[in-house]
Amino acid sequence: MTFLIVRIILYLLAAFLLGLLIGWLLRGLRCRTELEQARRSWRRQLDELEEDLERERSARRVAESTVIDELPADGLPEAEPESVWRPVNLEDVTPFDTAATVAMPIAATAGRSAAELRDDLKRVEGIGPKIEGLLNEAGIWSYAQLAATDVERLRSILQDAGERFRIHDPGTWPEQSAMAATGRWDALEQFQEGLRGGKLPDA
Repeated sequence: MTFLIVRIILYLLAAFLLGLLIGWLLRGLRCRTELEQARRSWRRQLDELEEDLERERSARRVAESTVIDELPADGLPEAEPESVWRPVNLEDVTPFDTAATVAMPIAATAGRSAAELRDDLKRVEGIGPKIEGLLNEAGIWSYAQLAATDVERLRSILQDAGERFRIHDPGTWPEQSAMAATGRWDALEQFQEGLRGGKLPDA
């Protein structure tokens, strides 16, 4: 009787182990099938990408050949040489009274909001986005306001902003702004050609 029980237990154990083996084999087969399907999908996507790339290359070659066919017979025109900085004789710039010149624009700003007054102060040589933000925080939004601001006050604004701003020299900012406020853009451009970083070369 004991021997029969042992045999039954062995048979059950063998059946259990056989079931585990079959399950492991089936799971491995399923994993291989999924991997093969994934590999085929990746390969199909790769083939589509290669086809798209080849179409893009073909279109580029056609575009390049079209451009070449449209070029003049004598080839491309010679590029103009890069502009070289040359000092400008500031005596050639017509002088004018800054205070008198900006008096009318300043009067016209009365009662208007900052958004209405706002000018692009970055057009003044030496002023970048950060400094423009500092000036706006100080209530300076327009060329006319900047032209009417004392240089010492501008230096104080830069000093209070920290070490990185103290190296900037606002000495010419009111004069440049006066030209911009009155629409003297040619004179401003000529004046700025004689500046280096917003300063006069001998400053």
